[in-house]
Amino acid sequence: ALHPKLIRLFIQEYFNLLPERGRYHFDTLDRSVDTIRQTGAEPLLCICFKPRVLFPKIDHDVVEPVDYTEWEQLIFNLVRHYRERGAGIRYWEVANEPDIGESGGCPYRFQPASYVRYYQRTVAAILRADPEARVGGPALANVRSPILPALLEACAKDRTPLHFVAWHIYSSDPKAVRGTIDYVHDLLKKHPALKPETFLDE
Repeated sequence: ALHPKLIRLFIQEYFNLLPERGRYHFDTLDRSVDTIRQTGAEPLLCICFKPRVLFPKIDHDVVEPVDYTEWEQLIFNLVRHYRERGAGIRYWEVANEPDIGESGGCPYRFQPASYVRYYQRTVAAILRADPEARVGGPALANVRSPILPALLEACAKDRTPLHFVAWHIYSSDPKAVRGTIDYVHDLLKKHPALKPETFLDE
């Protein structure tokens, strides 16, 4: 009845995209993407998974793959797969709540510098596969995490694409929600060359 225009989907280990080196598995994720499309909505895919072959140790403080080249190839093939399928995916979100680790339901706890590296390498692969894609993040649990200012500064300095900024808040107090929006807008004023959309997506 609501007819949402966007439906956000976590790409997590359940989908088993890289069961072994050099072999990709997209069938399970295809079914979820197709279900979203059947509602008439556009999928927003949130990249928040750690394939065991690239992250052999289960530890939310181990946040970068053992081989970035292989990670980028995986992301490239993932994005290309959905572009060739005509899935209509524009938005690719890099990470979910990377500031709080496993307590946020995702397997990593980044520091500002490591998130910036991960973001830059990941979006480079996305945009090689689909130059029309829109990339963003960091989908913070706490909007005041130092990860966001670090990302904005790096993107402004290095001209790394940042098409949208995302964050979360767990409160139904309208003033608290408004406070997060004002905070993000104030940060963005410091970097006028960046003109991202803003998504409060949890």
